[in-house]
Amino acid sequence: MRKNVICLLGPSGVGKSFYAKLLVKEFNFARPKTITTRKARSDDDNHIYVSKEEFFRMIREDELLEWDEYSGNFYGIMSDDFRDLLQDEKNNGIVMDLTLEGFHKVKEACKKAVAIALLPDDFSWLSKRLIDRGSNDKTEIEKRVKISRKEAGEILKMQVPIIHCNFDPENTKEVLEKIIRITKEQPDGCI
Repeated sequence: MRKNVICLLGPSGVGKSFYAKLLVKEFNFARPKTITTRKARSDDDNHIYVSKEEFFRMIREDELLEWDEYSGNFYGIMSDDFRDLLQDEKNNGIVMDLTLEGFHKVKEACKKAVAIALLPDDFSWLSKRLIDRGSNDKTEIEKRVKISRKEAGEILKMQVPIIHCNFDPENTKEVLEKIIRITKEQPDGCI
């Protein structure tokens, strides 16, 4: 079965995971679990937490479709989990929220994977959202905002659809509709 593989890109806190969850819930997309070495967050239901030693073992044994380091923590997606979801006829596609480096690795394995960038319409709300999440200290938030500005600049250079948004419940439906419209415009298939 051929299906869309959608990769949501954007800065930390912009809403990638939020919209990925909506695609799973409302449009029957599947979302592979992310393996990570970071500290657990209370709003997190899609991560499997491992030690750095275990993560590096997975890299050595080529178990990860993609992996990346972000702000001192490691993140990756299991190759087997991705393949299983790709072959599962019960879902309408796969959605992942990735770093730029992670997307490039997925693109190598899945040529027709499509990136959709979510960028803040104003970085001030992004900083506030990271603070409101309560999962990072001030130093970590400053680090993430600095990385986010750099990432946004790199994304703007790519030829991918971009949705400028803010994390406001008032425009959630509008942003989700834009993601779906872009998804429908893509050719089906990963291979």
